[in-house]
Amino acid sequence: MRSLYHIVLLLCLLLQGSVLALYGQTTGQSTGATTDTTTVATPHRVALTGYVLDRDREPIEFASVRVEGTAIGTWSDLTGAYRLELSPTTDSVVVTYSSIGYQTVRQVYPQGISRDMHFNPMLGESAIALGTVTVRGEARPPSMERITTQTLAMEASPTRSIESMVATYAGVTQHNELSTQYNVRGGSFDENLVYVNGIEVYRPLLVRSAEQEGLSFVNTDLVERVYFSAGAFDAHYGDRLSSVLDIQYKRPTKLEGAVTLGLMNNSLYVGGKHGRFTHVTGIRTRTTQQMLSKMETRGEYNPFYADAQTYLTYTFNDRWRIEGIGYYSWTQYRFRPQQRETTVGSLQNAKHFTVYFDGQERDRFSTLFGALTLHWRPNSRGAHRLDLSLYNSHERESYDITGAYYLQKEADPTTGGEEQELLATGVNHEHARNLLRYSVAALAYSGNQRLNETHRLMWGAELRGEQIADYISEWVKLDSAGYNLPRDPDLIKMQSNLYSNVSLRSARASLYLQDEMQWQTPSGSYHLTAGVRGNFWSFNKKADFSPRLVASWRPKELSDLLVRAAGGLYYQSPFYKEIRIIEADAMGNQSVLLNDQVRSQGSAQALVGVDYNFLVADRKFRLTAEGYYKHLFRINPYYVDNVKQRYLGQNLGTGYIVGLDVKLFGEFVPDVDSWFTASVMRGRQTIEGYGEMPLPHVPDYNLSLFFQDYFPGYKRITLSLRGVLTGGLPQLNAAEGFGRPLFRGTAYKRVDIGMQYTLWDRAEAKPSAWRWLQALSKVSIGVNIFNLFDMTNIGSYYWLSDAYRNQYAVPNYLTGRQYDASLIVRF
Repeated sequence: MRSLYHIVLLLCLLLQGSVLALYGQTTGQSTGATTDTTTVATPHRVALTGYVLDRDREPIEFASVRVEGTAIGTWSDLTGAYRLELSPTTDSVVVTYSSIGYQTVRQVYPQGISRDMHFNPMLGESAIALGTVTVRGEARPPSMERITTQTLAMEASPTRSIESMVATYAGVTQHNELSTQYNVRGGSFDENLVYVNGIEVYRPLLVRSAEQEGLSFVNTDLVERVYFSAGAFDAHYGDRLSSVLDIQYKRPTKLEGAVTLGLMNNSLYVGGKHGRFTHVTGIRTRTTQQMLSKMETRGEYNPFYADAQTYLTYTFNDRWRIEGIGYYSWTQYRFRPQQRETTVGSLQNAKHFTVYFDGQERDRFSTLFGALTLHWRPNSRGAHRLDLSLYNSHERESYDITGAYYLQKEADPTTGGEEQELLATGVNHEHARNLLRYSVAALAYSGNQRLNETHRLMWGAELRGEQIADYISEWVKLDSAGYNLPRDPDLIKMQSNLYSNVSLRSARASLYLQDEMQWQTPSGSYHLTAGVRGNFWSFNKKADFSPRLVASWRPKELSDLLVRAAGGLYYQSPFYKEIRIIEADAMGNQSVLLNDQVRSQGSAQALVGVDYNFLVADRKFRLTAEGYYKHLFRINPYYVDNVKQRYLGQNLGTGYIVGLDVKLFGEFVPDVDSWFTASVMRGRQTIEGYGEMPLPHVPDYNLSLFFQDYFPGYKRITLSLRGVLTGGLPQLNAAEGFGRPLFRGTAYKRVDIGMQYTLWDRAEAKPSAWRWLQALSKVSIGVNIFNLFDMTNIGSYYWLSDAYRNQYAVPNYLTGRQYDASLIVRF
């Protein structure tokens, strides 16, 4: 298996070298000449390409693209892309773009079309009354939701990440504002897929607290399109159980960029186009020192997060294009705690918890990612791509912290008592020296062929090699009232410990085939996507096959309504965390072993949903409702320690999740989008040896709101408000390992608000005014208030035991009200 991993890695390096050599030859032949911004496809044909979009910049599929007065034309595909080939001409040409439910756009080329050109028409929506029928367009794929880049720019959250925006969508929950982790319809964060430019990306594995997480992989400054699916997605997406976040970075058509300077987040990005070459590069830094310094644990916080990434493309001609993405991130977390005081309980039963600390924590996480993609489009109906990617992560966690604590019961002021009762006292010593290195190299091919204007086949295959080295040395020593716990007259025992020195080399193979079609009948229009995936992992020598189906129907007599259904078998092939099992020797020392009998967790899913589009005061709205059921089998149980999920490493259970999501999306304020979502769900699991219990990430309810506004008649001042209310999650004592939950935690509630004031907008300024600012497109300042109402939330619990083995759960509170300010300059 080691040789297979190295073969994949060697192929990546060889192809990268070949591509660079080819690029050097191409550019070397063109020195000394000015490169045109476009290129001619062939001596006898030119191409007009682009995307047909609606006013929200969502793609319109099957839109007609025609040269007026001729029979030359084509249709946009399922992503809105079109390609119109015609003979070069210097005569005036008029191209029309039209689709049912949208206004027709006429683009005039008075000098003709004599070279390749690119144009993205935006079609406004039109409601056409036909008796009792109103015809309206549908832009997004049936199984996906679109997140607009305009909305991302207004998002107000401490992490300033796309994940925080996703957390306001139906069925999605988040329980820690310092973390970018999110849960979809009761699943764990590990069950979510994230793609950037069609390539799956990963995140650090060793992180145990939100303070260590660092920046999200996705740089929102570089994003062009975002699609999200909360489940029951089609077969060309990978093997996960919960969701897909599909992100495409931008290919600029001119020089652009932005600089953001803030108290917590700083960023710079620059993009542009030079002939056949496009580039966009972003750098970000972030510090949470201001937020962490106001938490209950007082001390010296020194966190620092930074990353840099670039996306480059080069178009050889109308058939061949190469693109590459490079990424490097660095996270450093240093913490020297000093003291903590927490008061919990009611007025009549208040408890005061105090800890004095000594020691420090020093963590470092670095990630390197690179990918090359070669695109080949042999004709207007087919496309192929070859991807090579390499992901490498180096994670180090080290801490040595001693805490002398005492827990006392406060006197009841209602009875006039003055004495305080000591409940527990002791010294807790935590130590860790952990190191994790892992690399993933992948070679993937995918293609699609349009059989006709309404029928498309898609297929793909991937070979992936993985190499992991894990070293763990951690222990916790507890001294309570002068006695080491657990007590032994002959030995000094640790309360818990864990050791590991294991490595793993393995390979995975996967493939998929998908058929996508659309047709019209007297009853309405239908859209059907059927496919199957297969995967194999060399470590456990097991294969899984995943059939999936996504269908939609738009009734002819009620075209504002879209009925959707989806389902299939979904498998999640285990990664390193899911195959680790803990084994204890006779002395109680625990070590990590790898279980090669672990199978993929599985889920049989069924979903039914409806979308209803309507107008109120000439503003568009969409009401969406989805009901779903997920039968879970081969469950690999886990428990949550802060934000880290610790698996048992065995398939021990079955379960289910059932729920209903409702979302109202629309223009509550003219020309800007807002939404409100409500979800209810229930999830249970039955685990061998433990019986039935709730699933760890299934709250009973979830409410979320994202609202945008501006001052009437003065759009220079804009506002965005983000609110969430999520039911509490089951809680257990993580120090004792997996078990039945002891209680359900409190609800997570939070409101963040952000305001922006535009100081300068070139589009609104007179050409003669402020000439020295003409190089800038927009300058604005922003002010954010996080946790506007200073609500109290609990991230996790610190567990204590007294001499009578009574357990006390002391809450670790999250951040209170915080302020942030920023300056944004765009050019």
